[in-house]
Amino acid sequence: MVHKVLLLGSGFVAGTTLESLTRRNDIFVTVASRTLSKSIEMCKEYAHHPEERTKQVALDIENEHLKLEELISENDLAISLVPYTYHPLVANACLKYFKHMVTTSYISPALRELNDKFKEINKSCMNEIGVDPGIDHMIATKIIYEEQTLKEGKIKSFYSWCGGLPHPDYLDNPLKYKFSWSPRGVLMALQNRATWYENGQVQTVEPSKLLSSRRELNLDSSMPLFEGYPNRDSTPFKEHYGLIYANDVLRGTLRFKGNCEIMEMFIKVGLINLEQDDKLKGKEWREVLSQLTNSKSIERDDLITALLNKLEIQDKNSEKAQTAITTFDFYDLTSDKIIPFKGNLLDTFSQTLFEKMAYREGEKDMLFMANIFKIETKEGKTKTITAKLIDFGDERGFSMAKTVGYPCAIAVKKILDGEISTKGVFGPYDYQMNEMIMKELREVEKINVTYDVVEH
Repeated sequence: MVHKVLLLGSGFVAGTTLESLTRRNDIFVTVASRTLSKSIEMCKEYAHHPEERTKQVALDIENEHLKLEELISENDLAISLVPYTYHPLVANACLKYFKHMVTTSYISPALRELNDKFKEINKSCMNEIGVDPGIDHMIATKIIYEEQTLKEGKIKSFYSWCGGLPHPDYLDNPLKYKFSWSPRGVLMALQNRATWYENGQVQTVEPSKLLSSRRELNLDSSMPLFEGYPNRDSTPFKEHYGLIYANDVLRGTLRFKGNCEIMEMFIKVGLINLEQDDKLKGKEWREVLSQLTNSKSIERDDLITALLNKLEIQDKNSEKAQTAITTFDFYDLTSDKIIPFKGNLLDTFSQTLFEKMAYREGEKDMLFMANIFKIETKEGKTKTITAKLIDFGDERGFSMAKTVGYPCAIAVKKILDGEISTKGVFGPYDYQMNEMIMKELREVEKINVTYDVVEH
């Protein structure tokens, strides 16, 4: 029996998902994306026996709903690796034709509403099965079940830090960061409010203060210093994970130290602005910076003075002043270079960042995750468990693609084989199910989580 899978999307993660699925000769994958040539190219690069185990079709998911339904009707399971706003559209087609569905995205309220309907048709709609979300959930579920349920301890504190970062050998720009796709999502994420538990109290930080809430983190002696800040709303995970005794519950974003200070500068100057502005077209970056900082002129001395004033840096010879000048020079913001106009400042600046910070051929990325649990044991002692995932890009692809794509593919195979039998809309919150997935990640994909225990 051949299982038929519809893979929607041909982006960053889809390739590794496809590679894993087509190792098996009993899985046939139809890759559907807006650009047919991308699907064909991806199958040639990633699929095993692409002519026998894959086919490619063009699909404009936004406008070709009937074609989407037809494709779903022809397959056993749909993997939705398109933007999350399209997941309900895919899900409703899966419901109509009694099909399974898998995504790597957070479960949206619109998708959660379909839980009972998926149960009624006896099908699985699994979500959050990537790395963050995904592997982070599976680590948390493991420790909480083993330490709290089995050993009757109390987890008093839970911190989860995760970042897709450059390999430390390739930190060659002021932000100490690189992009494998458009920086827009990273910039937009800085507009989110964050909420978490700390010392038993709900803490909230508005977008304008998000980066200033960062904390320095020394998470691994073999790595440069990190800094982390809260990631959106962590409070639901107290219930999701069953952290009934925890005073601290925080899920945060990791960057290398120094990143946040520079991002704050970009925000303060006004570069993260979504307002349409056609007057920007054809301008030099120094002209744009002059307007943003109310500089007397576009001459360098005037620009630098206005920039430092805008950033409220009084000591022109300070380290912070030098960081600002070096950074704005690096990104051509003080130069006569014509801006790559994209309609608004955020998207225009995003294009500039991508030009300056895209991974070059041969450069590697890194996925770094640290989940830290402070536990009060049944005997009244305390201990800290640190679960760490450090994975680097290799010949199989970027680490971010592997750590999202492989968990997704494993879940798909286990649903098709009946090893994951949960029905409805769900994520990886079940201990037994997660142990199966983590075992294959460890033994087959060589994606390893280490656990360090310190008793106090």
